[in-house]
Amino acid sequence: MGGECGSDNIRATAQMRWNIAKQDWEVVPNTLSEPTEDYCVQCCDHRATEEVGLDFKDMALIAIERNQKED
Repeated sequence: MGGECGSDNIRATAQMRWNIAKQDWEVVPNTLSEPTEDYCVQCCDHRATEEVGLDFKDMALIAIERNQKED
């Protein structure tokens, strides 16, 4: 996601529930805030956001973080 300023430091709200089998939190479907309710940390304000594609570097960082969590 990207804020109007271009930042990807966005906060959204959603309801969460504890998954006993996975021993982890999961988002309750259809409870994620609308993009107009997202909070941009860079702008310190609620901003409209839009999804943007990931580049190769972002995908590599995500893969590295996932592998570290599994170890």
